Amino acid sequence: MDLAQIQLDADKLDHGIWWRLSIRDGQLHGDQVEQPSADDPAIRLVPMGTAYERQLEREREPYATKMRDKDTPSDELERLSLSTAAKALAATVVRDWQNITFQGKAVGFSQVKAAELLADRTFRNLLDFVLLTSSQRAAALVKNEAESAGN
Repeated sequence: MDLAQIQLDADKLDHGIWWRLSIRDGQLHGDQVEQPSADDPAIRLVPMGTAYERQLEREREPYATKMRDKDTPSDELERLSLSTAAKALAATVVRDWQNITFQGKAVGFSQVKAAELLADRTFRNLLDFVLLTSSQRAAALVKNEAESAGN
């Protein structure tokens, strides 16, 4: 077995992977691309790791008692869960996006804006996409020369 087949690209781990975005049947989909074209809606995500886990712990710390309390209403628990996950993802996973709009208006990238959108339960599909996609480390595999050449 050649370990080169499972080696991850350090640049992708550090700087992220671009995903060209599309909506199919009401679901957000992404196709990995080296660099999106200028017209493509796309998001750049760093594969999830220890930095995300630590940031999530820090975000949840002030709410730990409330989140464990059986008397906390489910809607409040959902709000706290979304908010803390969104802030952790925005700080450690979401690195950039381009050509993202809402009702025809451009939504510029910032860590604050990413956290805001990811925490909004009406954009739960975006949060789910970021969580699922950033947990797939295979996207960060080193491309061997044959693959890069299209062979």
